[in-house]
Amino acid sequence: AGSFDPAKTRFFGVDRSEGMIEAARSNFPNQRFDQLGPNLLLPYDDGYFDLVFGVAVLQRNPPRVRRTLLSEMWRVARPAGRLLFL
Repeated sequence: AGSFDPAKTRFFGVDRSEGMIEAARSNFPNQRFDQLGPNLLLPYDDGYFDLVFGVAVLQRNPPRVRRTLLSEMWRVARPAGRLLFL
């Protein structure tokens, strides 16, 4: 998130770890960060984001979880939106 201009960008973050959510909220207090539940469904509407950015989504999860997360990331990306992975 630090790579984007916070004056021009709204951030929404999701993580399974409560500690990571707390750290993100302390670093970016004016942005929204949600804890991902056990169902792995992102708490956002279809086609909501221009860009969905994932860090360590693919390598840190088993195939079943990766499929669900990728499907959810595509679901919340707007038509012609982008997914970006680090």
